[in-house]
Amino acid sequence: MFGRDLREQVHAESNSGEPRRVPIIVEKCIEAVDALALDYEGIYRKTGGSTQTKAITQLFERGDYSSFDLLDTDRFNDICSVTSVLKNYFRSLPNPLLTFELHDQFITSASIRDPAVKHSTLLELVNNLPDEHYYTLRTLMTHLHR
Repeated sequence: MFGRDLREQVHAESNSGEPRRVPIIVEKCIEAVDALALDYEGIYRKTGGSTQTKAITQLFERGDYSSFDLLDTDRFNDICSVTSVLKNYFRSLPNPLLTFELHDQFITSASIRDPAVKHSTLLELVNNLPDEHYYTLRTLMTHLHR
């Protein structure tokens, strides 16, 4: 899972009955943070304990997602470990969330001064992302907005 292309991961996790748009790791980590730590200041700036971060990473790497619940605060009592796992997942992507292909255009659009032009340019770029990247970005931004 870690170091695997986002599109490949989503397709690997999809089954015929329930196609996926976002990797399970993203959904499970965000679900835990939303439920347990939205009022925790600096949640993504703080680093989780290495023992629990490694344990959560290994659970995801095994692929048996139903065998653990990140909402189980007895087992996973360090919410910063959950956010550390999510950050590590995004860092390990071989093609980043905003993709190498569109990177320069995203950087250039950040310097556009006219708000309307900037908005339309960014909207166009986001809509040009591969579907799996688009839906994962949308899920992440909605979470961060909350």
